[in-house]
Amino acid sequence: MRKIALNMIAGLALILMGCAQLPKQEPASAPDRTLIPLDGTIHTAALEGDWVYLAAGEKGLVRINLRSQEVRIYKRFPGESVDWVGVEQGKAYVRTYSKNDHVTRHIRVIDVLSDEVLNSMEVDFWGSIGPAPNGRLYVIDTSTIRIIDPTSGDILHEVKVPGV
Repeated sequence: MRKIALNMIAGLALILMGCAQLPKQEPASAPDRTLIPLDGTIHTAALEGDWVYLAAGEKGLVRINLRSQEVRIYKRFPGESVDWVGVEQGKAYVRTYSKNDHVTRHIRVIDVLSDEVLNSMEVDFWGSIGPAPNGRLYVIDTSTIRIIDPTSGDILHEVKVPGV
């Protein structure tokens, strides 16, 4: 045991001696950063290509071009607040809730090239949400996992998780 400890100490000493002989290097400089001022609350963000989409609460859906740094309110939903956005394959999936009752919730599908709302559906779940393969969404709400088709609103698959 003592021999192993001495070997470890000798090895550590060799490593430290080798490090002491390395030339000092200047730390790498941080990349240039540009701050883009935004006021209000940002709930979630999604990135696609050169664009960042922000779920900006009462301001709606905000879009930022990372190259030009252009910021614009992309979509507003009167009487509603945007609390989640996901973007995949040219479509933005946006969840909103009513500012009046905080209960009525919608998921909207927006074509990001044409700015057209392709579908809007009222939903009765609130949990985590995100893009799933083949243009679908997953929703995790307390003890249920659902796969939904955002263009029709159909629940394609649902799994109850026992004991949660």
